[in-house]
Amino acid sequence: MDVKTYNGEVKAFLENFLNLAASKREEYTIGRGDTDVHTNFKSIGQRMKLDPKIVLWNYALKHVDSITNFVISDKTFSDEKIDGRLGDLIMYCLLLHTLILDQAQQRNEETPPPNVIPGKPDPVREIARLRRKKIDELMNTKADIKEGSGRGQGGV
Repeated sequence: MDVKTYNGEVKAFLENFLNLAASKREEYTIGRGDTDVHTNFKSIGQRMKLDPKIVLWNYALKHVDSITNFVISDKTFSDEKIDGRLGDLIMYCLLLHTLILDQAQQRNEETPPPNVIPGKPDPVREIARLRRKKIDELMNTKADIKEGSGRGQGGV
């Protein structure tokens, strides 16, 4: 793809993505989309005694898994197209960026402290470890199928 085509595709994707994100905001902020775009993550985090960043990233990982499945299998498993999943993941990254800034500003700090609770495992690293394990299992299954064994891990 040449640079001009690439730039046009990126511009069209981002314009569509931003319009869709604005229309979804009200639905995901309990009617307070113009007051605090992080309301959903803060509210759930408070109820579950979790940092809102962990709540937000859990939502994002659903899209990471879906995109990973697409990359591995070259197909989608729902009605949502891959562009929608990519756009959602971009939105969660932007929300995470602004949530980090919001939390630091509330503490009058430049950078937030880590999410590690002394004596407990780091939940973000544990989630990442489990995701890597699942991706490795999926990659091994795909390799088994390509090698002609006819059966991947898990009886596929």
